[in-house]
Formats: sequence, C-alpha cells, structure tokens
Amino acid sequence: MIAAFFDCDGTLTRTTVLQPLIWYQRQRLGGVDFLYWSVRFLASLPSLYIAERRDRSDFVKQFLKWYRGLRADDLTRWHEENFEKTLKKRVRVDGLKAIKWHKERGHKVVLVTGGMEPVVEPLARWLSADLIATRLRTEDNLFTGECEGPPVIGPEKARRIRALAEQKGWDLSASFAYGDSVSDYEMLAVTGHPVAVNPDRRLLELAQENGWTIVFWK
Repeated sequence: MIAAFFDCDGTLTRTTVLQPLIWYQRQRLGGVDFLYWSVRFLASLPSLYIAERRDRSDFVKQFLKWYRGLRADDLTRWHEENFEKTLKKRVRVDGLKAIKWHKERGHKVVLVTGGMEPVVEPLARWLSADLIATRLRTEDNLFTGECEGPPVIGPEKARRIRALAEQKGWDLSASFAYGDSVSDYEMLAVTGHPVAVNPDRRLLELAQENGWTIVFWK
C-alpha cells in the first residue's frame, strides 16, 4: 500500500494561506466595508511576516485570529459554491499530472496542508483525496480564531502522516511526498520518495544535500 502526500499552498496550488479569506471577505463585505477590512489586514502583514520568519506555526495561529466571529456554515458553503472560480482554477497542471500518475498506479492521494479545512475540503473531494488540514475551532457556529490542536505545519505534518499511515497500513518507505517550503521538510523526509516542488532557497539546499528529486511545476 503506497500513498502520495501533497502540500497545497505553493505546491499543488498557486495560492497562499491568506488568499481564501481575502476572497471570502471581498464578496461578503464588498465596497467600503471591504476597504476598511483590507486596510486593517494589510497593517497586520508585517507582524505576520515576522511570525512566519520565526515559526510558521506561530504565523498560522496569528492569522487564524482573522477568522474570529465569522459564521462557520456561511464560510464553508461559500468555499463549496465558489470552488470552481477560486481554488480549482489555481491548481497546477503539473500537479494534476502527478496525481493522475499516482492514481493510475493505485496509490492513495492525500492532501496535507496548513490551510483551513473548510477551504481545502472541496479540492480534496474533487480529487477524491484524503485530507489532513488545520481545523478551526467553533462555538455556536462562529469561528473562535483558534485551531483545534496544532496547526498542520512542520513536524505536525510528519506526525499526522505517520499516524494515518499506521492506521491505513501504508508503507511510508515506498510512498511519495511533495512540498515547496522548508516547512515541508519533515513531511518530505518521512517518505521514501520526497519531491521538492519549486522549492524555496532553504528547501532547495536540503533537497540537494539529501539527493531528493527536485521539480519545477507550472
């Protein structure tokens, strides 16, 4: 039993973790309200950048605060209804080819992402893939701005992959993993066939040191 694990933002899709919230708020608020929200959001970007440089898990935790007070059912429904014109059209062609290659060989496809679960679920369903994603905490159908458990970042990706592989009986030494960032290093290292996709500088160095496959996807 072999699996192929794909990071989403920057690897399988031409997106960042920030974009889906911006898409949603642009349509939900519109006009002056969205402009006001955008000014506040832009003002937070320097602190988010510092958090990302320090620890990507801290970055995700800070970013999640922007979900506080949003209705879970509305946001989930919006991403389902708008998947075709938002996330789907940003999936990399070469990423789809890789998924097709794995499926033709009977490999199980799993998306492993620090992105928010309601954002990525439509993509996982479209690809008939399993999903490991960051889950948002809710109270009375409102997001609290926190996540349930650790964000799916760095070592947490590797931990969740190991747990799922043990549960499903997958052979990680024969399995594949695809990532674009140094924060994907642990996820890549846990499989026998790691692939660095359009890697950032540090991941490129690590991939070269370890003799991993390096690819550049469109």
